[in-house]
Amino acid sequence: MADALDSKSSGNYFPCGFDPHLQHHRAACGCRQKRLAKAPKVYFADVGTLCFLAGLKDPEHAASGPLADALMETAVLSEIVKTLTHRGSDPRVYFWRTAAGTEVDFIVDIGGKPAPLEVKLSATPNPAMAASVKSFQRDMGDAALPFADL
Repeated sequence: MADALDSKSSGNYFPCGFDPHLQHHRAACGCRQKRLAKAPKVYFADVGTLCFLAGLKDPEHAASGPLADALMETAVLSEIVKTLTHRGSDPRVYFWRTAAGTEVDFIVDIGGKPAPLEVKLSATPNPAMAASVKSFQRDMGDAALPFADL
C-alpha cells in the first residue's frame, strides 16, 4: 500500500468530505526540476483515527501489519507539524518524488532551505535506505541543507 492517499483517491474513500483538522495535505516540493511528480498526498493528522478506520485494534497488529510503514510516516508527519506549530512557525512540509519514482518522504523548509527527511520503520537501518535523500541532495546541490551520512 502507498504511504498516503493522493487527493483524488481520498475523495473516493471519503465522498462526503472530511474534517480538515483530521488530515494533512502535502504538496510536492516546489523544487526546480521539471521531472517531479506534482500530485499532492493526504495524511491523517491523528494516527489513532487512522488505526480505528483501518480496523487495527492493538499496537502489535499495527506495527507488523501492511500499514506499519504508512502509520510510522503519518506519526512522524504529525509530530513535525505539531512541533513547528508550537514553536510559532508555519509548518511547511512537502514531499519530493521524481517521475522515475525516487521519493523523499518529507522536505521541511528550515530557514528558507529544504531539509530532506526519510522515514523508515526498521530495527536495522542501513546506508542504502538513504539513497533517495542522496539523490535529492545531488539534484538540489547547495540549495538544500546538507545531509549527514551516518
